[in-house]
This record gives sequence, C-alpha cells and structure tokens, in this order.
Amino acid sequence: MYVASRMRSQNKKSQVEIKLLLYQAFLFICKMIEPDPILIQSLLFQHLDTNIITEVLSKSNLRQYAPGSILIKKGTAPQALYIVRKGRVGIYIEDVQLAELGELSIMGESLIADETAIATTIALTEPELIEINKEDFYQLVLKYPRRCTVLKQSGS
Repeated sequence: MYVASRMRSQNKKSQVEIKLLLYQAFLFICKMIEPDPILIQSLLFQHLDTNIITEVLSKSNLRQYAPGSILIKKGTAPQALYIVRKGRVGIYIEDVQLAELGELSIMGESLIADETAIATTIALTEPELIEINKEDFYQLVLKYPRRCTVLKQSGS
C-alpha cells in the first residue's frame, strides 16, 4: 500500500515536472515571457491541459505599465484578459480604492461575460501584465468550449 501511494505521488510530481518543462520550452522558443513556474499556477490555468496553456500564452503579450496608468476604465468593455505577473494594481470606484491586486491576479474578467467593467483598474507600481486579447480569448473559447466553461465559472 505504501509503495502504491508513493508511486501515485511520484506520478503526480512527474506530471507537474513535465508540464513545467513543456511550458519552459515553449517560453524559450517564443522568447515572450521568461520561464515562470508560478505563472502556470494562476487560476486561469488550473484546469487546463498543457497544450491549451501553451496556446493561450502564444497568443498573449507581456506589457509593463507606468504607475498611475489606467488599465481598465469603469463603464468600458475590457479589450483583454489580464494576469498580473509582477507588481500591484488598484481597483477603484470613484476615488475609493476597493482592492489591491498582486501576482497571479486576473483582471478584465467582465470580458468573459461580455459586460462592461464595474470599476477602474489603475497601476500602483510598474506592473508586468500578461494580456490575452479579447478576440484571441474568444477564439480559444470556441476551440475548447468544454475547457473554457471552467474559466467562465471561475471568472464570475
């Protein structure tokens, strides 16, 4: 029983290592985003297969913003889904800060519901954001509808 349990544990570890290696290979080839094992732990990627994660990242951009930059304006439809890779952003209604988001936080989720933002998102530091364009995101949803229903549930 101990041996079987240990083998299952090693198998899970091997799967994670394989996923990480594939992710690192993809990033090296694309030279888009430096290898970051923490990034694949984002809520956005938790229930997705490696090939889908690779495809999502291949369609994404890494952008850095200056402090004070408006990332998403209240009442507008986000043009991308964002993952905070580094730095901090604030969520505001009028001049009141409701929340501060950091590493691995997802923003622009109103894009998933095709609605407008209910708050303004502003860069507090010089955040690095991974941006997944709205059209690319919708193409992925059409291509992987079963996988992306998990995204819609986790984004609402």
